[in-house]
Amino acid sequence: MSSQYTRVPTEDTGNLYTTLPLPHDNPSTNHHLADPEDYAGGDKKSSSSAGGASSDALTRSKWFYPVLVLCFILMVVVGVLLALIFTRPFSDGNSRKYAHLNGYCADVPAITETEFADRRVRLSNEMVTSGVDVLVTEAGSTMLYMAGAKWKRSERPFLAVLSRLGRPADDPGFEYFFVSPAFEHDKASEVVKGAALVYYQEDESPYLALARHLGLDPDAADPPTAAARIQVDRDTRGFVYFGIAGALAPGHELVSDTGLVRAVRGVKSKAEVDIMRCANLATKAAIRAVLEDVTAGTTQAEVSAEIAGALSAAGLTNTWSIALYGPNAAAPHGITGNAGLKLTRGMMILLDAGGDLLGYQSDITRTVRWPLGTLTSDDGPEHYDRSTLIWNTVRQAHEAAVRAIRPGVRATDIDAAARDVVEAAGFGSDYETFTHRLGHGIGIDGHEDPYMNRGNEEEIRVGHCFSVEPGLYLRDETGVRIEDIVCVVSETAPYIELFGATSDDVLNPLALH
Repeated sequence: MSSQYTRVPTEDTGNLYTTLPLPHDNPSTNHHLADPEDYAGGDKKSSSSAGGASSDALTRSKWFYPVLVLCFILMVVVGVLLALIFTRPFSDGNSRKYAHLNGYCADVPAITETEFADRRVRLSNEMVTSGVDVLVTEAGSTMLYMAGAKWKRSERPFLAVLSRLGRPADDPGFEYFFVSPAFEHDKASEVVKGAALVYYQEDESPYLALARHLGLDPDAADPPTAAARIQVDRDTRGFVYFGIAGALAPGHELVSDTGLVRAVRGVKSKAEVDIMRCANLATKAAIRAVLEDVTAGTTQAEVSAEIAGALSAAGLTNTWSIALYGPNAAAPHGITGNAGLKLTRGMMILLDAGGDLLGYQSDITRTVRWPLGTLTSDDGPEHYDRSTLIWNTVRQAHEAAVRAIRPGVRATDIDAAARDVVEAAGFGSDYETFTHRLGHGIGIDGHEDPYMNRGNEEEIRVGHCFSVEPGLYLRDETGVRIEDIVCVVSETAPYIELFGATSDDVLNPLALH
């Protein structure tokens, strides 16, 4: 018997075939040819059928690639829509979730030009006290404090200068100017307000331009009659310091730190305190909003992402956070180790977070037991009681430090007040489990003077603002830290302002936040 099917090439291509039935080979199986008359023209009908099938195949081949392209486009569109569905709700959800934080600090005013001018007067007065003739600072926090000028550091120095050269101590005047790359003239003119600009070209030394303007270069036509004392702010980069040193005529003295900048920056104004108060209150509110929403499946990274969203909703920028679970918190700032650690009932969560508001910083740490208010632990009652003891010891150390703060008390004594509580509770002495200093100053920089550490004999003054953050860190077990920002506001009781509520109950650690 001959084959029941044959392959017929299509018109468009020689290698694309369609399969056709051959009715004359086996009529009994081709029910569509039941009429005998159909057999008479069998060859003609077969030819006609082949032609129709070939035409159908041609049509299919013409539409194949356009349909394939259309399917691809549809897949891309669906993919984009799915991406929008699964990503936009996250950010929009965050916006809705933290809507109560929107505009949290909208009514807090920024530092005014009048206050910047007053700061320069205070710096000039402190220069007299410190015996400094010229103060030089490069782009950074001291320049921001002194002038409100923001400039990105590069290999080309941008310098702010206060000079009292040739003025007697009782003369309140001073010269105020900047040294800038000449090609940055337009930008410098925008950034600098109320000061002269001294320029240097690309083939000129910025340090010699500074020395020449002051009349302190080796070729000065009218040098000062007495040796000048020039202070370079301590945050200035080394190559800038040595560049200035090399441009001065012999006999002038260059120093890096006399304490004059710290003395002025360390005492915060009412406007600075107002900004920091709101920044830290907003941070506490954000921490509460996030920690109240943590579930068993929430990862450390997700907590950090959530706090960033909450802080941003409150209006803070340059936000940061450290989120640590259980034994991961035994390293105060965490390690890259067990990032995938899962929450279990009774486990501690340490969340340290902050951000920038109008150029000033917040820094708050809370440690809570998950879920909030739980009375049990998956690791048993002994673990629950142990974690309660650790948390309460840190709380008591925090309280002791706060009680010790008042004008005239040394920073080292405040640190000792907290450390004594830790030792009395049986958690070791020295830095055995309370492994870091009690706290740090805060303002334009997240960490600045004064520092609350052993050996710092500096006396606390009205206007000092700093963190109080005792902690206990027990390897392979847990870590607990409670951190608040306080400002010394009065010579008489009450001596301090602690920004907002502290954390004083392990069962309700975020009350009034």
